[in-house]
Amino acid sequence: MIPLARSNKVLKGEPTGAQQREVHLHFLGCILDAEEQPIGTCFQIANGYIVSALHVIEDAYQDVMSPIKYRPLRGGAPLLAYVANIDEVHDLVILRTDAYLDSSITLMAMSEVQQLDMPIHITGFATLPEMDGVAEYDYQQTTGTWEGIAQQTGSGIVLARARADGAVPGMSGCPVLRAHDGALVGVLTSRYNSSDAWVSGRVWISRTEDLETLLHGIVSIPIERQPALASRTKWLSSTTLDRNHLLEDPCFIKSSEWSEPWDDAVQAIEQGNIAIVSAPPGVGSTTFIQQLAAQHTKSDLQITLLHPDEWNEPSIAALPVQPRRAYLLELNHPDHDRPSAHFVKGLSEIASTYKNLESTLIIAVVDELWRGSKAKVADSVSVVTLNQAPNSQELVEKYLSVRAPLLLDVVRAEEITTHLKGLNALQAAQAVEHILDAREVVKDQDADGIRAYIAEALDDHVALLDRLFDDYEPVQAQITRRRRAEALYKIRTEEQRPLALSDRCLLIALSFRDTVRIPQLEEDSRRLLERLEAAKPQPTASVDVGTLLSGPGIRGRIRRTTAEVGPGETVILRRPSLKSAVIHYVWDNYTELRKPLADWLISLIKLDNTRTEAICTWISRLIRQNQDVAFMRTYLSDVCVKQERPDVLSRLLYDAAQDPHMQRHSERLLYDWALKPEMQDVVIDVAERLLPTDRGAIALRRLRRVADAPRSRPGAKERVLNAFQNAASDQSSREWFLSEARPWFVPRSMETSATSTKLAFIAIMHLEVDGIPWLLTPESVGVDINRMLAETISDLHVSQSAGASLVALLRKAALSDELYSRAIDRITEAVVNHGAIQAIFNFSSTLAKTGEEISRDVVGDVSSRMHARLTLNSESTSPANPSA
Repeated sequence: MIPLARSNKVLKGEPTGAQQREVHLHFLGCILDAEEQPIGTCFQIANGYIVSALHVIEDAYQDVMSPIKYRPLRGGAPLLAYVANIDEVHDLVILRTDAYLDSSITLMAMSEVQQLDMPIHITGFATLPEMDGVAEYDYQQTTGTWEGIAQQTGSGIVLARARADGAVPGMSGCPVLRAHDGALVGVLTSRYNSSDAWVSGRVWISRTEDLETLLHGIVSIPIERQPALASRTKWLSSTTLDRNHLLEDPCFIKSSEWSEPWDDAVQAIEQGNIAIVSAPPGVGSTTFIQQLAAQHTKSDLQITLLHPDEWNEPSIAALPVQPRRAYLLELNHPDHDRPSAHFVKGLSEIASTYKNLESTLIIAVVDELWRGSKAKVADSVSVVTLNQAPNSQELVEKYLSVRAPLLLDVVRAEEITTHLKGLNALQAAQAVEHILDAREVVKDQDADGIRAYIAEALDDHVALLDRLFDDYEPVQAQITRRRRAEALYKIRTEEQRPLALSDRCLLIALSFRDTVRIPQLEEDSRRLLERLEAAKPQPTASVDVGTLLSGPGIRGRIRRTTAEVGPGETVILRRPSLKSAVIHYVWDNYTELRKPLADWLISLIKLDNTRTEAICTWISRLIRQNQDVAFMRTYLSDVCVKQERPDVLSRLLYDAAQDPHMQRHSERLLYDWALKPEMQDVVIDVAERLLPTDRGAIALRRLRRVADAPRSRPGAKERVLNAFQNAASDQSSREWFLSEARPWFVPRSMETSATSTKLAFIAIMHLEVDGIPWLLTPESVGVDINRMLAETISDLHVSQSAGASLVALLRKAALSDELYSRAIDRITEAVVNHGAIQAIFNFSSTLAKTGEEISRDVVGDVSSRMHARLTLNSESTSPANPSA
């Protein structure tokens, strides 16, 4: 089936810490004096505009109106800039230049709303005193902690303050960045100089409130004015869509049916409103909002698709708030996506935040869910009603112009266009699949033959099937009744006569086969009949033996089903297109029979594994055609478990998760099943297959939920660890997995004690990054990582995987004296500072064996360094050292 919204190119994952710092360097510069020597730091706030501390300029130039020299922070030829605006009180200057740095600040946040103790990053040119003079560094990176706002008595000057022990001369004018997202929260102006040590390591910071005033009328930048609405850990996960890929989509048409709602939505975006697109299923709302964002939001906005996969109801706190984003959100789950009045009111409140950040939010909601919200919409929220799908004939032709242009003349024939009228977008996509399948069957025929076969394939044969599945009346009863009426009796044709239940089972069984021999057909239909009889609410009546020899035999019954017996006792339908029509007819018209029908199909798989692919394909099509996740949840799962075919359920759920119309429902099903031990293998199977796709972030969260479940199936945690290891070792996903997992180890994430966090740490601890084990790279530096290492060591006696990972780390580090020394230092620091001394000694026999294999005295090295560290700690806390 062609999904209505074509698969879009996505960019998966956020930048790693190293990548984020690398991005910072691209917008940083260095102010030069008249002799072109560096004296301070600057940064690009927008193309052509540079910010620095005013005193840096004044120290180097007597006339600040003269050309100011600067260069990229990491080196390069001098560039010229001119003063555009100054603020002497708050030590700020804006420079105008025709030479651009590689990038600019993407977000500015008001200084006065930042939380105390917030981590910050500072990077700038640096001069450090050395024994033989002063050493200069193109750049130095350091961290700090936000300490709030201070107002000076008398002058009334308001500045921000932070603790940053690493701030040194030369950094004046550098940006002060919020650690978690790189938002600009101030400009470094000076260190606090004191005659004592009471406030050592403190710095003064010019506020962004004053910088905004200075920039007014010169440049526009997204500004976060309120405190963060929610913790980032509560935000919905997302993927980034490629704007160019959307714009170049050859299958998109903006039909006349969309003209009015399209114009309304464009107006909402231009006004800075949140746009809500209310539409019935199947009309193409996914394509509508994606193309709307691609064509009518600013080109520098990142189009971001949100995944409401875990909330129980729409929540404002879960909506991400980032600059220059075009957020897309689809609400279609009947149980979890109904917008409440509180949610809609919250949208009106958050709309101004998005506007300040130069972002927008477009929501597509199923009309039934929207009508039930009873919410009052504010001026900042615009509701657009999308009632019609594009013209189905145009849509089919557009698809075929890309995939099979030679069929365009064929589908314009009258016998085919009659079957394409009035279809919604989803049905039109399904019709294209039928056309392409039919073309493959008769591709060697002439144009007339192809046209006739396609027309037959598109025909749903409803009139014929209505007759075949009409109320059945035995032939003898028909004759008796008609004779009594003294009417002329005339036997109806075989095609028109309604079929008995057993014959209907023959027809259904034959429809799931290409060709089949009579004995197998009889056996298949008998099994289906048994399941249909078992599904009856009342006991079946006893069989009248006299009827066993009445009516036509098996060949006559086969002929009644519009089939024929060929050579070798094989049976085929005389009208091949009837095969698909029968299956869809029964599934669509007899919903109470879906359960026994699915039970029967899976039983056939169990009897004959060669039929797995064909039957799974059919069940998948039927489920996706009706978007029937409820059927999968309530019945199909029980059947697959009962018949010991979880692989079938995994396949069907994976197909559903890949279908854009069923993703939301399928991901929620994975979320719920992750806590059920009997379903966890299915969740892991599907998640592992989804990890390399654009749904990787969702899959990763499902794997974590399995690992953290209160009850788990034996071996489930090992399977999750294996999935983590595979993702970490694969070159195509390694960088993404590391960026996703690293924030889990931070104490403030509230996830550090989770089993899944420990498994992720075990998976990546020894992983090589540029030839160095990850634990020994700069990315792994920090108290939080040492704590995770200590917890891993504490688990050595119960976790073979933890021990194997530690041994693998030592093996790789042993290839270099320097790396080995660092590895021993890290292990020692972790066990001493976090109480894992006994655990490492309990593992000493394995360490000793590993040492022999790598020609190192691991146990001796750990013991000696541990003794030295413990001795140092003891001395530093003795009464003779009161400064401790």
